[in-house]
Amino acid sequence: MERRSQQAPGSPRRPPPSEEIEEETPPRRTKLLSDIYETCNFIMLEPENFETAVKHKKHKARLVAKGYSQLPGIDYTETFAPVARLDIIKALIAIAANKKWKIYQMDVKSAFLNGYINEEIYVEQPQGFIAKDDLIYTGNNEKMIQDFKEDMMKTFEMSDLDLMHFFLGIEINQEKEGIFICQRKYTETLLKKFKMESCKTITTPLVTGEKYQKEDGSQKVDGSMYRSLIGILLYLTATRPDIMFATSLLSRFMHSPSQVHYGAAKRILRYLRGTKDFGIWYKSTNDAKLVGYTDSDWAGLVDDMKSTSGYTFSLGSGIFTWASKK
Repeated sequence: MERRSQQAPGSPRRPPPSEEIEEETPPRRTKLLSDIYETCNFIMLEPENFETAVKHKKHKARLVAKGYSQLPGIDYTETFAPVARLDIIKALIAIAANKKWKIYQMDVKSAFLNGYINEEIYVEQPQGFIAKDDLIYTGNNEKMIQDFKEDMMKTFEMSDLDLMHFFLGIEINQEKEGIFICQRKYTETLLKKFKMESCKTITTPLVTGEKYQKEDGSQKVDGSMYRSLIGILLYLTATRPDIMFATSLLSRFMHSPSQVHYGAAKRILRYLRGTKDFGIWYKSTNDAKLVGYTDSDWAGLVDDMKSTSGYTFSLGSGIFTWASKK
């Protein structure tokens, strides 16, 4: 396979050489791709600002296999990919904080090539080659942690990233007193995308007692823009349970959003601008208890008179899983 990326499709300028892109040349046991059929694209990810460029000196890229051209039942039958749930990651962080463990991170090079696939898939050989995955681990025995790291690096092509600071878009700050997680940079990117970085702030994400319905008499808005905003907000709820209910409520109108719905979504952005440093603090303690709460309204939806239920579970000082569902 090629060791240097060519010009990315649609890219206004040439990306950096492959040796500067995560040093992700094929490992020794890499399976080569052949028999070109489906076209693939490399999406190059460049630093958004000087601070990011200094912190992450290497560039990243992702191979896109154009799944939108595939037909269900013909090209595929399953769409499931085994990935770690964010609830499990946050539960691990809560346990590590309570027991005063440090969480470490490793980068698995070409992780997807270590798995097996039952179907025959033919794709075009990419212009460059980059594949990676992240691994996190923790424990109370430093020697066992070191032995585990060395064994993994002997078995697979891996890079030691030391303490975990950033994972799946979540910032992790490990301190002696506990662990704090947030999505501050993600929030700033969201505000900038929708030109709300200088908006006035408010103290609540939703107007108390406000009832929303599908047909409210207001003008319809661009559905793709609304769905994009709600989708980003839904991922932001990974560390922001305070916007969970509001975002879940507004996600019910993504098929035909109105000006009222879009205005309510922008209200969440105004709330986020004043609370972008908010996150979850998992305090180190010797008496961590698993506590859960649940509640529901009574036929609170105007359109179908269905109820909305919610739950939250905490381990120690911080919650690690929550939801708001119809």
